[in-house]
Amino acid sequence: MRLLLLFMIISKIALAPAYAQRPPIIKEVRIAINAGDFAGATKLLADARQAGGVTPAWLEAHSWIARGHLAAKRYDQAAKSASETHSMAVAMLKQRKLDDEPSLPIALGAAIEVQSQVLNAQGRKAEAVAFLQQELKTWQGTSIVARTRKNLH
Repeated sequence: MRLLLLFMIISKIALAPAYAQRPPIIKEVRIAINAGDFAGATKLLADARQAGGVTPAWLEAHSWIARGHLAAKRYDQAAKSASETHSMAVAMLKQRKLDDEPSLPIALGAAIEVQSQVLNAQGRKAEAVAFLQQELKTWQGTSIVARTRKNLH
């Protein structure tokens, strides 16, 4: 028991700096989604977008909307949000590389993952596999290949 408690404390301390360095919008949206407050999360995103535009961190936060809908089995909303994140990420890639910083590949990877999981949950496994295979080809040589491949297995 003491060993488990010690491990939990060390893990929390070791992970805290990395999580604390994430932009606040990501944490705030995740908290709202975890509370089931999709309207609050959407308002946070709208306010952040008005203040600073669409940034990689904003897109990462936006990806949590899709993940939350997926977890709640709201597949249509999850697919819509994931598609929006995917489209905005691809548009952003006209001005930067995917792996220039961590938030953009996280957002795009989450969008791909949610889109495939929605297809699978809707009984469209062959479409999910085809989608993931196409995304693997598209993003070959980037950091999201491993995440995308993981979803195939």
